[in-house]
Amino acid sequence: MKIVEDLSELREKLKDKKVVLCHGTFDICHPGHVLHLRQAKEQGDVLVVTITGDQHVSKRRKVFFHQDLRAEHLASLEMVDYVHILEEPTAISGLQSLRPNVFVKGKEYRDLVNEETREEAALMEECGGVIFFTDTDEFSSTKMAYLSGLMSEAQAQQPLAEVGHEFVDISPSPFEMSMLQEFLAKARELKVCVIGEQILDVYAYDYMGYSEGNKSLSGREKTRIIQVGGASIIGSHISDFIYHLERVDNGDMIPNEIVKTRYINADTDTVVYTHKEIDASPLTEVPDLRGFDVVIVADFGHGFINNSMAEEIVKEALEKNEVFLAVQCQTNNDNLGYNLVDKYPTAHYYNMNQIEAGLLLREQPKDLNVLVSALSDHLICRHFSVTMGEKGALLYDDQGWSTLPPLSNKVVDTIGCGDALFAFTSLALAVGMDRDVALFIGSLASALMAQVRGNDRFISAKDLKTVWKVVA
Repeated sequence: MKIVEDLSELREKLKDKKVVLCHGTFDICHPGHVLHLRQAKEQGDVLVVTITGDQHVSKRRKVFFHQDLRAEHLASLEMVDYVHILEEPTAISGLQSLRPNVFVKGKEYRDLVNEETREEAALMEECGGVIFFTDTDEFSSTKMAYLSGLMSEAQAQQPLAEVGHEFVDISPSPFEMSMLQEFLAKARELKVCVIGEQILDVYAYDYMGYSEGNKSLSGREKTRIIQVGGASIIGSHISDFIYHLERVDNGDMIPNEIVKTRYINADTDTVVYTHKEIDASPLTEVPDLRGFDVVIVADFGHGFINNSMAEEIVKEALEKNEVFLAVQCQTNNDNLGYNLVDKYPTAHYYNMNQIEAGLLLREQPKDLNVLVSALSDHLICRHFSVTMGEKGALLYDDQGWSTLPPLSNKVVDTIGCGDALFAFTSLALAVGMDRDVALFIGSLASALMAQVRGNDRFISAKDLKTVWKVVA
């Protein structure tokens, strides 16, 4: 049987052979995988492939195929000799048990240095083996998902920064590319848990208008686009930057429905009517946050996290595990005035917009000095940020506060901008980046999302590098 359960026993069986190991998810097996595995087999006598078990897969999307099906598919390939399912997110235990002569990785990992790759290199050196990087063209299961009709074209297209965007040039600026490189290197070490609602955003085209009197839409639907938003898009954004990601959301609960449908006039590219369906189960168990470096809470106020659960999350994060806690609470028409960030008694970092800041303070100071002073007195935290629409954003720490104007010359949609800023500012602050640099990184992410409809793309490291060069 090509699918094996014990790698140590397999190593003993193959003690006189040159053993090659590949590791991955291998969800939608595509030509890139085949070429990669074929080149791997050429490096030795026996090719063993380990795959990540379903519950440990950390991707922008969930796996489409169960781990047993993925293993069976790989086992059917002529160049693969053995397959093993690893119940962990990395190849480390597989390397320890199999002790291969050659560990094969794709060329995209050649210049990646983080905790995982350093441990892999140390293990290979310990057992007298080498790491080999294939030189096959890079393919993407995400791209294949689009070609199979399982993803929107926009989600499959990368990079986000190369779709005709317009950004503000603030050069000369103090923001050097080395700062971004430092951020990327440090973020690669992080284990992050994102907690919050998964929201489905639906965009329906083409409608001319909505009659309040008749409660009816005029027009005929031609296209319907479904995007995953809420806390899920925050996880998707940062998944390209960190070591490990886990989500705690309503996706697997019953009921779990939070759907926001926007009816669009394609000629004017404006929303003529929005309909909401909200029927989500509350979070009933406090997430186990052991082993995480960062916890990002994106609370959209739809009943998923109540007040007592918010307090329990703070205790679990800060008192029991001492992780970096970032919190964002959204105010909307369904929760106006009661879903505010002080629902979480303390955090390392809070994010809010200017309206939410005013609701928190029971007033709306026009002077930013007054606003910052009042918020710093009200909140128990190291950092907070306030997004201010056309005026940009500000970020505070105990040394002062900084502001940046919007970095986008064009705004298609503001949905997702605040979430993007929050996601990347959280990571930057968690790894100790300077306040100004953290705000700049978050503002770049926000500018990228301002120029697309909703959350139809995810931000990649390549996107940030491209836009950094343009803006700074």
